Amino acid sequence: PVLAIGSHHLEYGFPSTHSTNSVSIALYVFLAIHEQYTSQSSVSTLTYVSCTILLGLYALSIVFGRLYTGMHSITDVVFGSFLGALLCAGHTFLWLRLEDWLVGQPSSALGLFIPSWTGPLTTVIACALMVHRHPQPAEDCPCFEDAIAIVSVLGGVLIARFVSITRGL
Repeated sequence: PVLAIGSHHLEYGFPSTHSTNSVSIALYVFLAIHEQYTSQSSVSTLTYVSCTILLGLYALSIVFGRLYTGMHSITDVVFGSFLGALLCAGHTFLWLRLEDWLVGQPSSALGLFIPSWTGPLTTVIACALMVHRHPQPAEDCPCFEDAIAIVSVLGGVLIARFVSITRGL
């Protein structure tokens, strides 16, 4: 039996952002614990296995919950989960270089000289565009305010890092 009572076509869509977030967070935390377990041996085997099981249960409960309550279809949660894994992989392999550019570290990525101010300028423009162009939900939804807050905080953190780096703090 499905728990959904009313119509959900106005708020829930493709892909399931709950699935995306839960899978990306579970994978990110797993990778952090895995690194501690394999490289520094600061995590015991029992802790490593327990955390791995708990993270798997966390992600599965969110994904299955979206299906069980009828808020998403199987396609929504499968693609959302795939997107979460893709985001985690992108973060793992690209974030440090991208962050260096965004906060204005001198970079020679791809063999090109990129001025240090282009990253922070891009951050400000991208954040302003995302906030301005974010679609209004059909009904009141905390997701709108959450999205605006996340983009604003991320932009603020990157700009603060740029200022602290350029001033030698």
